Amino acid sequence: MLKLKSETEIYNMADLYYRTHWFVVDSRLKGKILNSINEGLVIERRKVLEWVINPSVDWDDIDLST
Repeated sequence: MLKLKSETEIYNMADLYYRTHWFVVDSRLKGKILNSINEGLVIERRKVLEWVINPSVDWDDIDLST
């Protein structure tokens, strides 16, 4: 059976992916190679969550700055 996520769950997931995205970017800038985290996947999941939270923003204009 499908169950919709609560607003709290969605915000918590968005926060987790924001923090993960920040970690990946910070690691890359420091020259560290992360084989266990796919930055592209983190970005796409974060983008979806940001859009779910604020669907009035155009998909191409979602701010993914860290």
